[in-house]
Amino acid sequence: MADVATATPKSLTSAPLASPKLVRNKSTLPASTGGCINASFGCNHIEEFHKAGENSFKTLRERYEEIIQVIRDKHPIVLQTCLNTKNVAITVLRPTFLCVQCPFIYSEEARKSHLDVKKHSFCCKVVNSRNGTLYCSNCEDYVYDPLFETIRLDNGRKRKFDEFSEDSRSVPPNSTHVPCRAIGLRGLYNMGNTCFMSAVIQSLLHNPLVKSFFLTDGHKTGELCEHDNCLSCSLDEIFTEFFSLEKTEGYGAVTLLMNSWKTAEAQNSELAGYKQQDAHEYMQFLINALHVTNGSLTSDCHCFFHETFYGCLRSDVICDKCNNKTTTDDPFLDLSLDLRTSQLKKKLNGENSKGAANESSMRLEECLKYYTSKEKLAAVDYTCKKCATQGVSTKQFTLLQLPPVLSIHLKRFSHLKDKSSKVTTPVKFPLVLDMMPYTTLYHSPETFTETSSSTTNGKTNGTTSDSSTGYSALLSQPREHWSPKLLSYDLATVIVHKGEMNSGHYVNYSREGKQWFLFDDSKVVLATEAEVLRAEAYILTYVVSDVGKWVAEDEGDGDD
Repeated sequence: MADVATATPKSLTSAPLASPKLVRNKSTLPASTGGCINASFGCNHIEEFHKAGENSFKTLRERYEEIIQVIRDKHPIVLQTCLNTKNVAITVLRPTFLCVQCPFIYSEEARKSHLDVKKHSFCCKVVNSRNGTLYCSNCEDYVYDPLFETIRLDNGRKRKFDEFSEDSRSVPPNSTHVPCRAIGLRGLYNMGNTCFMSAVIQSLLHNPLVKSFFLTDGHKTGELCEHDNCLSCSLDEIFTEFFSLEKTEGYGAVTLLMNSWKTAEAQNSELAGYKQQDAHEYMQFLINALHVTNGSLTSDCHCFFHETFYGCLRSDVICDKCNNKTTTDDPFLDLSLDLRTSQLKKKLNGENSKGAANESSMRLEECLKYYTSKEKLAAVDYTCKKCATQGVSTKQFTLLQLPPVLSIHLKRFSHLKDKSSKVTTPVKFPLVLDMMPYTTLYHSPETFTETSSSTTNGKTNGTTSDSSTGYSALLSQPREHWSPKLLSYDLATVIVHKGEMNSGHYVNYSREGKQWFLFDDSKVVLATEAEVLRAEAYILTYVVSDVGKWVAEDEGDGDD
């Protein structure tokens, strides 16, 4: 006769069991009575659903299949975020439970109170988020039903029950799990005032372009690397750890910290040591070090980090007396926006809206507008090379070339002669940023239509009409008709400084797919867009929306 799986009832054991003990019996057993369990079902409560009608049992099975699919698709961090006894969302390390009827995840403590209060028809069955096993509140134990076990071991793939043989059922528990879902959602241990480093590392880990570089062997490590104390090798090690192993516990970036100290000491930098450092300074230090270990210090470097993070800033100074124009182009790694200066310009222009709830607040677009607006230079600050006189002049910054990854630094630390303080001005920033209004193309389109020459760090940089043919169709239209999607950037990460100037703490908000996460040293929790947009940003990282279009235009024109 066919084998029948039975379970030893809890009432017949001398001590409670964590799970039923499965045995094999060659004979068919009669239907269970009292505390015994029917051989065809995990428990008599599941059997009750089957007797209630085909629709009831079908609904139970379909809901269980959906939950198993969720467990397979979602990252463990998502499933560990649950409701506690006060219905407040928290992140826990113990197993959580997905209700078979309610679309909520509960902690182990909240599970019992939820089932007792709601008494939903399907809430007596709750699924463990770690392995998908079914828990019966009436039995107060996990139940192992043949049908539901088949669904669970199949990892959520919908297949017919009769497709499984005894051999195929033994494959899942005896096969090696492939960590295909490792997406880098791990924290970094604080090794003594290293939160500044953790925040910067998380920004790079969740930058899609940087991630692609390191995960495709962009940097040659080991014996192939010619650099001592190489920070690229150290970061490559972290990428390998985060994206090849499906772990949720924190990681100690010891190698990167030690090599940062050694590199900083060689450069006579103050970044070495256990004291708290500025995240902006460390980010510049780290990206420059990655640039050196993957390219060169020459002006014509085309390494990945130079092409990805560095842009070109144009400075135009016009003499008010003879209209002579002096142009200088300089590379930039990030845009540092002075919040105090932006506030002053906003006030002088009378742009504070009357009756506003907070007139001191700023928008990121306003800061960029004031950064690229014209300003008067005093006579003592400028001497015209053409008329050789000191006089009032007009200066303007514009962005000649934008990088694919745009970092914006908001100057929140003010250093005056008598004291230093933190600027707490609220700055509202968008999820999608249009950078076209701040470019040289927008302010001086003639640069791309006429032959011109400018002095760039002592060298002549010519821009001819031949190199700007790609802009002809755009420049034939009025600027107000230009699409904002031409140079749109998506927000990728936000670094926040909390607390006072000398005793603060850095955290990081990063986007992975369509979800936002808060990285606070070794702690990683889900975050909402509203929470991210309310943050007191210190460093914002934007990634160009259409990378493919960007690369094609860069290869075709050579100018931005």
